[in-house]
Amino acid sequence: VPVLCKSNSIEVSIPKDLVGGLDLSLINTSCKGVSNGTHVNIHFSLKSCGTVVDVINDKIIATNLVTGLPKQTPGSNGDIIVRTSKLLIPVTCEFPRRYTISEGYVPNLKNSPLEIMSRNQGIFPFTLEIFKDKDFDEPYRGALPTLKLQDSLYFGIEPLVHVSGLETLVESCFATPTSKIDEILKYYLIQDGCVSDDSVKQYTSKDHLAKHFQVPVFKFVGKDNKEVFLHCRILVCGALDETSRCAQGCRRRVRRSTEQEEQEQEKESVHMANHILTGGPIRIDFDD
Repeated sequence: VPVLCKSNSIEVSIPKDLVGGLDLSLINTSCKGVSNGTHVNIHFSLKSCGTVVDVINDKIIATNLVTGLPKQTPGSNGDIIVRTSKLLIPVTCEFPRRYTISEGYVPNLKNSPLEIMSRNQGIFPFTLEIFKDKDFDEPYRGALPTLKLQDSLYFGIEPLVHVSGLETLVESCFATPTSKIDEILKYYLIQDGCVSDDSVKQYTSKDHLAKHFQVPVFKFVGKDNKEVFLHCRILVCGALDETSRCAQGCRRRVRRSTEQEEQEQEKESVHMANHILTGGPIRIDFDD
């Protein structure tokens, strides 16, 4: 069964010939399926219809359950028979992964519910914003500013979807003179969840998933380096998990790690490689 995972909606489309004679609903039974003639479609979000959001290992997992029960009266679209006594469709969306689809089918056994596993992966979105002042209410839109060395640079991580039960950790933020993440010349502002530059100031955010920072404007050495790009890695954790990486906060890595720690760090770096947020360019007005 196809399921489409988006940051603001989850969509399940079930072939009508599979659910003829059944009324479909989610955990919150007021959320029901709507037929378009060929499929029964159900739309819901991470925050509606009884959806449960958990953090398991390196994934944010949202789950719900589509239940189909026999209709009490014949449907207006000609449903007069039913082929199963109950239909169960566990729906799972995984974030933040790139979008792929896998689906399985468990045959219906006599007097047992028909189960159709529906799992999908999507992207849990954040943006890196450059703000106009320390209120962090108004980000720059369109052209980014030209700043002087004595100015302050206000930047932050902003979630595009607000979900309770989660928290974020800014693992690292670094600056480069070009947009390339693998630029050899880079300067770390935050590393391993720790402030690397004492001039970086963190502000309390209104949204628990957002992170806001201030740093004095700087430029890279060299007359041709007139722009600065910011890149940040973030990690999403369960808010109630006291042992999570987010709960640990600043964790400076020792010079020699245990084999297990090295494996965990390698796993983290691979997982986060595709989830680096980039902002810029910020142009620096510098008088030689």
